[in-house]
Amino acid sequence: MRKNYEELNIRDVCKNCNIAIGTFYNYFSSKDHLVREIFVSDWEKSIKIIEKIKLSDTTLKEKIYNFVCLNQNNYMSFEELYQILNL
Repeated sequence: MRKNYEELNIRDVCKNCNIAIGTFYNYFSSKDHLVREIFVSDWEKSIKIIEKIKLSDTTLKEKIYNFVCLNQNNYMSFEELYQILNL
């Protein structure tokens, strides 16, 4: 059953990930902390890819295309998370 962000709880997250609740709290202080870390991690990866695109020996058109593809791939990777967060 899919839940929205407010209904989602740590117990459900841990059950889905097959980890103990204590293990979760060794790494994250809250559900908000987990979501923030997911986005920060993805953002850092995206920045590195954007730098590679920027420095690549390609045309501006190809750079823009690669940037758009990156954004589309990011959205598709996190589509369920965006739905949970109602974004």
